[in-house]
Amino acid sequence: MVTFGRLRLRRDGDDTVEVWVRGWRLELRILIVAPLAMAVAFLASPVPWSLRVLGCAGMAACAWVVFRLGRLGIRLGADGVEVVHLLRSDRVAWDDVVGFVAERDGHAALLTRGGARFPTPGVLAAGELQASDLDELNGLLWAVRRGDPLPV
Repeated sequence: MVTFGRLRLRRDGDDTVEVWVRGWRLELRILIVAPLAMAVAFLASPVPWSLRVLGCAGMAACAWVVFRLGRLGIRLGADGVEVVHLLRSDRVAWDDVVGFVAERDGHAALLTRGGARFPTPGVLAAGELQASDLDELNGLLWAVRRGDPLPV
C-alpha cells in the first residue's frame, strides 16, 4: 500500500490499481477468517441440524460482508474504472470516463460522457472534500489511463 496525497493505493495481481481514502474500507482483510471459522464451528456444534445450517449460512453471509468491506473504493484497470460499493459495483469503460467531480452531499462522483454520476463509497464530512482531493484523484485516474508508472 502506498499513500498518494490523501489517497491510498494498492496494485492487485491483475495490474489493477485499488484507490481508497482511509476510513472508506476495512483495511485488515484477514478479518474474514473470524466469520468463516464461526461458520465451520456452527457445523460442528451439538445443536439440531436446522440450527447448524442457519448459523453456518448467517456466518457465511457475514464473511461475504467482511469481504466486500475490504474491497470498497475505486479500481482502475485496463478496461476502465470500477466503483465498488457494499452491494454492487459500477463499471465504466475508459472511453466513457470524463473524470471525478464533487457532489453536494460530500461524495466525489465518477462522471461519464452521458452525464451519469457514480458516487464513490464513503461520505466525506461536509466541507472536507477539497479541490486538491479531486485533482489528486483525477491525476491518478489519467495517469493509470495513460499507463504512466505509479509508485505502487
